[in-house]
Amino acid sequence: MRLPVFTSLRGYRAGWLRGDAVAGLTVWAVLVPEALAYASIAGVSPVVGLYAAPGALILYAAFGSSRHLVVGPMAATAALSAAAVGQVAAGKSGMFAALTVALAITTGVLALAAGLARLGFVANFISEPVLKGFIVGLALTIIVGQVPKLLGVGKGRGTSSARCGTCWRTWARRGG
Repeated sequence: MRLPVFTSLRGYRAGWLRGDAVAGLTVWAVLVPEALAYASIAGVSPVVGLYAAPGALILYAAFGSSRHLVVGPMAATAALSAAAVGQVAAGKSGMFAALTVALAITTGVLALAAGLARLGFVANFISEPVLKGFIVGLALTIIVGQVPKLLGVGKGRGTSSARCGTCWRTWARRGG
């Protein structure tokens, strides 16, 4: 059995190398701050984002099916990871990073198994309004989590609306 490694490079022309090198450097310039930010959203040290990003790029280059797809950290993945791990870790900061790594590895193994089983068609059954609702809800959740840092106030506890209220009241007391 032959592994399908670097199949997207079949038919690659040497004349594309310069443009691809510039594109690679551009992706890296965007990926570094993105990886730092998304690691923070996930609740782990920003350095973890820098360690994780190259692995995704290298693995996709080796096993991916498209030369035009950009892979890397995403806000959705970071927020969902923080939510899932936060419930289990519950205040044990030492376990948070270990559980995040375990979640990432488990998710990767499941994604690999789904790919080998050719289950990509399942995504076609998720309607566009559901996807857009998920993305908007996730964006609002991330905003609610990041605004207190931007304004330099405590983020409060409880639901998103309670945290927004705490943030607003604290900011208003300081004089805006």
